[in-house]
Amino acid sequence: MHKIPAIQSDSTFFVPVAMSTCTTKSINQPYPKREILMTPVEPLIESNRTHDIFADFHKVECAIRLLLSNDNYLLRKSCSERSITHKLAQYLEYHYNGLDVDCEYNLNISGSRGKKSIQFLEHRFHELSIPRRGRAIQNEFGDDLIEICVSPDVIIHKRGTNSKNTAIIEVKKQGGRDEEYQFDREKLAFYTDQKCDFRYPIGYLINLPHGKELSKAVEVILYSNGVQIESISLPNDQVGNTLAAQASEST
Repeated sequence: MHKIPAIQSDSTFFVPVAMSTCTTKSINQPYPKREILMTPVEPLIESNRTHDIFADFHKVECAIRLLLSNDNYLLRKSCSERSITHKLAQYLEYHYNGLDVDCEYNLNISGSRGKKSIQFLEHRFHELSIPRRGRAIQNEFGDDLIEICVSPDVIIHKRGTNSKNTAIIEVKKQGGRDEEYQFDREKLAFYTDQKCDFRYPIGYLINLPHGKELSKAVEVILYSNGVQIESISLPNDQVGNTLAAQASEST
């Protein structure tokens, strides 16, 4: 496996003073530039967009680290994914000025019924054992499809238009059902497919450690143009703080 150089984001981000980990001493000081070491991947995206995707990942990474630092209680207690994604969305808001960051947003301005949905070929739907009920439809070519209504965990976009779709995120707690995990992968491939309605440039599947497995790394899988382009492991640097918190609670 060949080596590639580290890619450095030249973006600067601002976060509240109260938030540790990704916080600087003053709210007026930018979040410092950091090198993001990426594993080699085939050039599945246009070269002029590569930097944009890495810069976007830098924002998502910062939000994840803030979540681990400030809200590891939710992960330690294996709280619901909705509670966790709500906090993640709050931290993302600081990095996407002028855009909306929404949880479980099911509207689609260009959808036939005004709702977000994705379609599977019928045989593919059954092959994957998709854990959802769908509606049988046919496309213009006469193919039998199953349409499923969806509500992504977090999206960064502009309400009322699909022209500002920026990033889409599905979150899973590690150790869940394989069918649910595979369903999220299929959804992200669809959301980022440039031939489909949504055409998100980047999608993320974030697998979070929780409970007794909290010491594990966070796994982040990136999607673009309908395919997986990268898998990144983020060490959980907050395990020491978590153990201290547990000791405090037991006294």
